[in-house]
Amino acid sequence: NAYFLAVNIMSSVEHLSQSFVAAFIAWWIRQSISKWLYFCISFLSLSWFAISWSLLIPLLVPPSNVTIVVGFFMTFFGLLFGGSLEPITFEKIYGSWGLQLFCGFFSPSRYFIESISVAEHRCLPEQSGYTMTEEASNFPMDLGSFSLLGLAGNDESVTDQSCKGWYRGLVAPVLVGFCVRLLGAGLIHVSGRSKQAKKPLREDMKRSPRLCYTILGYVVVLLVLLSITCWVILKEFD
Repeated sequence: NAYFLAVNIMSSVEHLSQSFVAAFIAWWIRQSISKWLYFCISFLSLSWFAISWSLLIPLLVPPSNVTIVVGFFMTFFGLLFGGSLEPITFEKIYGSWGLQLFCGFFSPSRYFIESISVAEHRCLPEQSGYTMTEEASNFPMDLGSFSLLGLAGNDESVTDQSCKGWYRGLVAPVLVGFCVRLLGAGLIHVSGRSKQAKKPLREDMKRSPRLCYTILGYVVVLLVLLSITCWVILKEFD
């Protein structure tokens, strides 16, 4: 546990720092109309998500294949299930709760692309096709630009003009990151026990009732965190 925690902290500090610098440079080059702080937070959430899976995958595959598997995972799920390309678009993602959960848990770019896009378009002047005033209350929401692009499908207030960003798409990847890291914290006690001169976990559980209670508590915490994450991913905002 101490080793896995240390790796988590060091990897997070290192890569989140790099992401912060990269985000500031990207914001400066792009000259984004949204706030620079939100731009940086979006990059940090993407990095947090990617780091989490990069810490879990080495526990599932041989060390010699880690680099290839991590690269394939990020590329495959990031491109195919990110929502910006066919056949899995944002409109299709929001049309299926199963796709919302699958893409939310496995695609690194799923929330990053949407959050940046929504934040940029929300900053446009009202009545531009993306944002609206209260006077346009009778305008059909399904004909708005956000609806036509399939963005922010669970947020009815996305048409309110704001340059402060769209934070409702950033909570889910942070929670997914915690779920993946917690899963890795448990998996590290199961993976490669023979190489660590440890007995099978089943034998240790038979000898130690305390270990059984610990595992039970861990499973309960993991299930609660997964439930909260799924609820956040599927939640509809008014």
